[in-house]
Amino acid sequence: MTDPAVRRSRRVVVVLLAVTLLTQRLAIPLGEDQLPLSLPLVIGVLGFGLLTGALRIDPQGLRLYALAMGAAAACTLAVLVLGGVPSLLSLSFLLAIYTVAVVRTPVAPESVADTAHRAYLAIMTGAAAVSVGQFVVQYLGVPYEDLLARVVPAQFLQQGYATGDPLVYGSPLHRTNAVLFLEPSFLGYFLGIAIVMALARRSSPWRVLLLVAGAIPPLAGNAVVVVLAGVAVLAAGPLRSRLRALVPTLAVVLVVVLATPLGDLYFERSTEISGDGNSTTLRLIDPYEILLPAWVSTPESVLVGQGAGVATTVIDTTTEEAVITPVVPKLLLEYGVLGAVPLLLFLGWAVAGGLRGRPWALGLVIGFFVLNAALLQVTFAVGTILLARLVPALPPQGDRPPAQPVTPARPMAVRS
Repeated sequence: MTDPAVRRSRRVVVVLLAVTLLTQRLAIPLGEDQLPLSLPLVIGVLGFGLLTGALRIDPQGLRLYALAMGAAAACTLAVLVLGGVPSLLSLSFLLAIYTVAVVRTPVAPESVADTAHRAYLAIMTGAAAVSVGQFVVQYLGVPYEDLLARVVPAQFLQQGYATGDPLVYGSPLHRTNAVLFLEPSFLGYFLGIAIVMALARRSSPWRVLLLVAGAIPPLAGNAVVVVLAGVAVLAAGPLRSRLRALVPTLAVVLVVVLATPLGDLYFERSTEISGDGNSTTLRLIDPYEILLPAWVSTPESVLVGQGAGVATTVIDTTTEEAVITPVVPKLLLEYGVLGAVPLLLFLGWAVAGGLRGRPWALGLVIGFFVLNAALLQVTFAVGTILLARLVPALPPQGDRPPAQPVTPARPMAVRS
């Protein structure tokens, strides 16, 4: 029989995953602003887990969190003294989001691993099926519609996200978001992680096929980068034999893709790095060219930054193009060297500290620090840290829980 402490920890980790992924589009109106519903729900589950013993504070994580957030608060205070106007709401989000990094399960990780992996793969397999369905019905001539917006009032849906934009300008076909994901890029990111996890666990071919198929209609480079990183890790380690499951899957998907407009679009995106104004330069070049010069504009800015929330303002006033705010230049501009260094130390521990035994972890690092404006985006930040720290490394066997050791029978006493 499973120990009650193990059951509690399993349930809390599963609920955290479900809340983060399935409520990401919902929001609580706060005047002209919005609070993502998932954030108070996640904090509530963390509190419940600590009260019931399903979670406990990680002492090392707490020390790093206190150092990082203390430095961020001190730099914000310094900016206020110097006459700046930092966003206290942005600082509050930073403090709240990363509480998820300072807890851990009190039980052996391997006792939680199989349940957590199964739960994540179940959620993302369902999302992949919805993604495929969204594209198929559009391909058959049914106009795209945001089904969640039909049942949820606009003020309770997060605004400012391209929930389902056309494949190309003027196209009747829209990129898919599985209804519940904020943007197609979010869906692609988490499906990419699921594909790597499924391969590493030697999941059934149908699951891998469905996950890969679901990651295609979002037309998200996130999925490609995350999967390639995971495949590289698998190929370089003892799990390389598990990549054989990917070959027939990719063959089937390739045939299907080439028969639809998605084939040409993926080919175009694979060569876009050589052009200007494309998503690659908007993610990997433009933010640094905009934010880093602003950071070194004054000695005070180099040391303590220009205040929480400034990075978004600088980008919005510099360009009308959709440019993300990657973690490193954002931290440098907003908190300076004195704040960014301890924050990056903490974030490195939180996101990159769980590489061992997690082939999907390299994709998490790239997604968090490079590809996405992940620092204050609740779904990206919390989801990444959950998968890097609270969702344990691989269990000993494939898609099944590890076999329980057999206790040898005690020899019968022989009476003389």
